[in-house]
Amino acid sequence: MKTACSLLWLFFPAAGLAADGLVADEPAYGEWDFAAQKVWERERAGEEAFGRPAELRLTPDETLCFHDFDKQVSYIFDRDGGLVRAFGSQGRGPGEVSRYINCFTVGDKIVVGTPDTLEYFSKGGEFVRSVRNDLFARFPLVFLDEDEFLCVPGGPHETRGGKERILRRNVRTAAETEFAVLRVSSREGGQAGGAVVLGLTPQVRITHDPQTGEIYCGRNDKYAIHVFDSSGELLRNFGLKRAKVRVTDETKMEYLESLGMPKGRREALARSLPDKLACYYHIQVNDGLIYVFAVTGLDRRPSSQRIDVFRPDGTYLYRGRIGFEDGRHIYSSPENLAIRNDRLYVILEDDAGKKTLAKYQVTLPKDDA
Repeated sequence: MKTACSLLWLFFPAAGLAADGLVADEPAYGEWDFAAQKVWERERAGEEAFGRPAELRLTPDETLCFHDFDKQVSYIFDRDGGLVRAFGSQGRGPGEVSRYINCFTVGDKIVVGTPDTLEYFSKGGEFVRSVRNDLFARFPLVFLDEDEFLCVPGGPHETRGGKERILRRNVRTAAETEFAVLRVSSREGGQAGGAVVLGLTPQVRITHDPQTGEIYCGRNDKYAIHVFDSSGELLRNFGLKRAKVRVTDETKMEYLESLGMPKGRREALARSLPDKLACYYHIQVNDGLIYVFAVTGLDRRPSSQRIDVFRPDGTYLYRGRIGFEDGRHIYSSPENLAIRNDRLYVILEDDAGKKTLAKYQVTLPKDDA
């Protein structure tokens, strides 16, 4: 069952500017088939079979990195599927990671976030430097360069007093300035006591186009994306008037059970989670177009991913979909799928639980205007 969105959203950079630019959920050129064709696939890092590989990231030259949560180490592969090296193993020494939380790429650097530091590595996996940062207070959402990132105090899913402040932080000087403020009023459910369920828990999502310097930002419980220049000036807004999908407590319970959550905990969590799906997982910029990875359901094993394709001015061009052969699915999260130029990289899982890293050639949508 689908219902209309019942959120009131305002986005205030400095002066009060209302979110607008939403258009009908009707792409100008219809559906798009990315026609994915496999190039290569890997199931091991050297002699080690993958355990729980996740958090796939790309550098501009398509160097890949990801973390294996079973092995407690990260890996770097080149664009041809060759293992470059393992790096950032768990430990307290130089080049080791006390506790892996997340990973980011900026230029030719890889940044691993721990609870109290940002650990910088080269794209070849060599340790570069360590910077103090309280990740739970200042969780980077996107790096603008090696020294500056944007964050939401407390994390991308936290709402304080009906607003979310987006801050710009410099890691060298510890200088911090306000980039924007998001004010939210919602009747769709609470914050679930700090628990985050991707595709359901509202989160601020931000991406940066290094070619233009523009920043695309929004909170994903409304399909409204705000575009800023690098100085924080609001340039435009765009998005879709797409009806949101209601989720029953029973569906939430089934999903949480598939994650292995104990019955008592999942009952309480299901009641506290929002009653409607989020609108999108994340945003990517590729080949001059904006790809929005849409949420279509609570599915732990999605065999395909919908991608809405926009011009930078917000024109809705295509409703695309990427699927995978033999019933295999994207492992763990849609963030384990990334597109760069006409290549797609993804972590997949089959019905037997085997995880693989794969590269596909894809046909990119074109702007025919």
